[in-house]
Amino acid sequence: MKRPVRVLHLVAQLGGGGAERWVWDLVRLSDPSILQHRVFPLMLDRGDFVYADRLADARAYRHSVWLPLLRRLNVATEAVSAANPRRQWLASAWRNACYLRASVVLPGVMMAFRPDVIHAHTFEPLIAGLRLRGVFRKPLMHTVPALFSQMEDIGRSWLSDLYAKRHADIDVFFTGASRSELQSVGVPDEKILWSDAGIDIAAIEKALAQRTEHRISVRQEIGVDANAPIALSVGRFHPSKGHRYAIDAVSKLLQKHPDVHWVVLGIGQELSANQEYARSLGIGQHTHFLGFRDDPLPYYAAADLYFRTPVYEAENLCSYQAMAAGLPVIGFDTGVDTELLRSAGHGLLVQNRNADALAEAASEILLRPDRGAAIGRRGAEYARQHLDIRKSISELTDVYLSLAASAKASSSVPARDLT
Repeated sequence: MKRPVRVLHLVAQLGGGGAERWVWDLVRLSDPSILQHRVFPLMLDRGDFVYADRLADARAYRHSVWLPLLRRLNVATEAVSAANPRRQWLASAWRNACYLRASVVLPGVMMAFRPDVIHAHTFEPLIAGLRLRGVFRKPLMHTVPALFSQMEDIGRSWLSDLYAKRHADIDVFFTGASRSELQSVGVPDEKILWSDAGIDIAAIEKALAQRTEHRISVRQEIGVDANAPIALSVGRFHPSKGHRYAIDAVSKLLQKHPDVHWVVLGIGQELSANQEYARSLGIGQHTHFLGFRDDPLPYYAAADLYFRTPVYEAENLCSYQAMAAGLPVIGFDTGVDTELLRSAGHGLLVQNRNADALAEAASEILLRPDRGAAIGRRGAEYARQHLDIRKSISELTDVYLSLAASAKASSSVPARDLT
């Protein structure tokens, strides 16, 4: 019997980000008789890896034998104030130690697992993938993590420069961002696998089937009236995600809709600052910072509209889920070519970074007799036709099989035929 194609996934870590969630979805939803996955994070788990246990149960990941010690180390380092320069030094030292460890361990992983394809996700893992490709001559796929403007915003513009210099050594670029940006640095179109299909429609349908229960339970959780309108945002707290504009919009929106509440799911460096800013505007009781939620779908089912406030990107995994849940979406016009609000018509597009426009559009939605439900249904229909993650997994599976077959055929050519 023919063995499955083996794919080694290189990731930075296994926290709660979109890249890690995508890897977990790929592992759990792909056919094990066709693909066998192994996930290797460059960073070590200190007890903060959201998907580690599930991937381990799926036999795609192995916990470090040092996990108990690493968890105690994490507690110790977290005890040091984030404002303390020593903490920053410790964080840098920890990253460097993990990268050094990965460079030592990865060759052994390659020889033990014997992957047919290497799939490097996001930033530093691509560097590791390029090195492994050079030594072991395995096909390399790379998931593009963001728009180039986002890379620059977080100090990672070196990645787009790396694409320009090393795109010949990367067999396939997998992206839901901008095809034109990759082409602008010389990546041939035939190397780009573009897909925006990344949401689990079946899981969302299950959540929507319990919409009444979720609407009650979420409002009970935040302590508001059973009929209070909820605007939802999902995403990490970083300036590029635009949460500050949502806070300003809520402050203005309350003047016309005094019963509205904003629920935001996410963690990040700007969380405390945003909480304090909301309190300073006197709207603390109407803004609910609930942190990371492993399953955010009940909150989508409970909400009435979605604030899409990232200032660089257009659609992302979170806004796709809002579409599929049938929420009317109010989004900033970032000028990105992946924008769907214009074509799908599932919400309102407003000027980028304009909190007044965000508030006005939200008010327009809430004043409709159905609170924008009819508009939201356009997005739900579009999502069911185009955005199911199983479509992407099918496309990825075909690419993995093709890369593995091509590599096998190339390695079987006699040496004399290569001259």
